[in-house]
Amino acid sequence: MKKGVAAYRLMGQLRRSEAGAALVEAAFIMPIIVGMVFGGLEIGRYVFDIQRAGRVAMSTADLISRNDEISTTQLSSLLDAANEIVGSESFSTKARVIVSYVRRTGSSAPTIEWQETRGPDGLGEPLVGSVGATATLPETVTLDEDEAVVVSEIYHPYSPLVFDSLLGDRTIYRVAYFRPRYGRLVLTTE
Repeated sequence: MKKGVAAYRLMGQLRRSEAGAALVEAAFIMPIIVGMVFGGLEIGRYVFDIQRAGRVAMSTADLISRNDEISTTQLSSLLDAANEIVGSESFSTKARVIVSYVRRTGSSAPTIEWQETRGPDGLGEPLVGSVGATATLPETVTLDEDEAVVVSEIYHPYSPLVFDSLLGDRTIYRVAYFRPRYGRLVLTTE
């Protein structure tokens, strides 16, 4: 009978004791907190890469549209400078930069007069089209007769550091449209 009373008293003491409750609660909450921290970092990194790609697209189109005449060597230097804007070697070696010059001559449809590309093949093709083809432009970009636009497209691969199985690899795409400052932009060869 003493063993039964002792067991009963022990059960009563354990029921009233809160000594290990905080540790158990921490064990349940810690994975959630760690997941939220790493998830927040991953979202921040993804948003930063989107902004960086947009900055490169805008800066590249802006730099090129400031000229009235540009040589292939100057164009190549400006495309190389686009990668320097970001200041990240990993971005410049992984990203694909495509610059197209679209012009509407007379009443014909806008066509792509020239196009220059930097970066790895297979990452993305120009959505605006290819040289000599009718340009695919959004409805918000309209060209009157003898008007032109410089189109800069950026493709950048994104691989999550954590939660790879949830997010997966994806390609960030950004585009910028700038009208040449002096009307027409002529590409010359040296």
